[in-house]
This record gives sequence, structure tokens and C-alpha cells, in this order.
Amino acid sequence: MVQRDKRSIPLGYVPFTESTANKGNVIRVLSREALICLTVLECIVFSILEHVCATVPAWPFDPAAILITKPQNMLDHWPKPEAIIVKKVVCAIPKKDKNRLKVILQESPKRILSCKIKNLTLAKRIAPNPSGEGNLALAIYDYEIKIRYQDLKGELKQEYFNSGIRCQQAILEPQIQDFSVEFSGLCTAHGC
Repeated sequence: MVQRDKRSIPLGYVPFTESTANKGNVIRVLSREALICLTVLECIVFSILEHVCATVPAWPFDPAAILITKPQNMLDHWPKPEAIIVKKVVCAIPKKDKNRLKVILQESPKRILSCKIKNLTLAKRIAPNPSGEGNLALAIYDYEIKIRYQDLKGELKQEYFNSGIRCQQAILEPQIQDFSVEFSGLCTAHGC
């Protein structure tokens, strides 16, 4: 059976006499729903971090107090170096992926106005590499996609769809034990 409309629901083979109105025994039941394809271009940046020691000037109190002290006491108020541990970015590893979803809008859209990513949940984890070389940096995330559209009557509507659980990974050297993850995404919507 041939399906001529993307919104058609095939009812299976039904024995009908062939006529001009029903050429080829095709039955179509149109619904108000519309099938939309969403494509989200996901970019994850793994920043590999290294803990390093840095020295910074540490004032014993407000630096403005130096201006009102006598010259012989200025050395007492001069900043003293203090060692702190900071995180330094050693390298950044970008990973890109596409998340393709087919969703059903409750109303047929006249025009899709926007497609945005909302409510991102992002977790990071270190796991052993199955090959035995180093570890894997894992980014596990999910988000909602907000679709704003104008229906056939001209009314503005919006609907939310879940991306499902997504995962990206990067290989770490054995001595690296810390990393950060940043996510950015671009969503597009079109008819399937």
C-alpha cells in the first residue's frame, strides 16, 4: 500500500472495489498531529585540568590602609606571598555529535518559530578505558527541546521534548584525574 501523505495512517489492506476516488485501495485518515524532525548539533568540550601551585600577594588587611600609614611602617603592611593550589587547563578536547529526533506536535504548524535547548543536566565521570590505556572522561547529559510554532489558526503554541540520555567520551592520560565539561548545542526543526 502506498502512503501519500506523511500524516496518513495506513489501515492495512482492505478489500475495496477500485474506483477513480479510491485508486489503488489507499485509505487515508488525517490527524491534527504533525511529524517533525529535530536535529541538535551537540558540542562537548573536555578541558583537561592539572593542579599547580601559584604564589599570589596576600594583604594582611585592606590595601587602602597603606596610604594612611607612616613611611617607616609601610614594610609591615607590604603584601606577603602566599601559595595556593589552582587548576590549570592543560588541553581542550572538543567532541561533536548530532542528535536526530522525530517528534509529534499536537497541532499542525503553519510556521516553526524557534527550537531551543532548555534544562540541561550534565554529569562528568572517570571510567577505566577498556583498552587498558589511561582512563575515559565521560560526559553524561540530557536536555529538553522547546519548540515554539504558529498553528494553522495563527495561534502561538509551544511543546517540550526530551532528548534522552546522551554520552560523549574522551581518552585521558593515566596521571590526569580532573577535567571539566562544557556543553553547547544548536537546534533545528523541519518537516520529515
